[in-house]
Amino acid sequence: SPQTITFELIHPKCKFYMADGTELIVGMPLVTALNKTREQNDVFLRIHRSFAVNVEHIDIYCNDSLIMKNEMRVPIGRLYRDILPDNLTIIDKRDRTSDEAGNEQID
Repeated sequence: SPQTITFELIHPKCKFYMADGTELIVGMPLVTALNKTREQNDVFLRIHRSFAVNVEHIDIYCNDSLIMKNEMRVPIGRLYRDILPDNLTIIDKRDRTSDEAGNEQID
């Protein structure tokens, strides 16, 4: 079965974003979804009142959001910034440049 990358609270349900690109809406609160993923030994962090992410699928920590390996940008809530692992590399806007077409590149 495909691995969950992140899930989002869409009150009163949760939307799961899977590694194979599928999305699944389940009728449960975010806290219940987090507890169920912990039972399966997946490592999820709640990073916003409406989002939790699988730490194995984090690609870039960029200021106030995470960019997942599937290129999904997930916001980091102010109250959750301190729980992010210390080994995540922070990329801020000063580390980004734009190419001639205006596309952002990470230096």
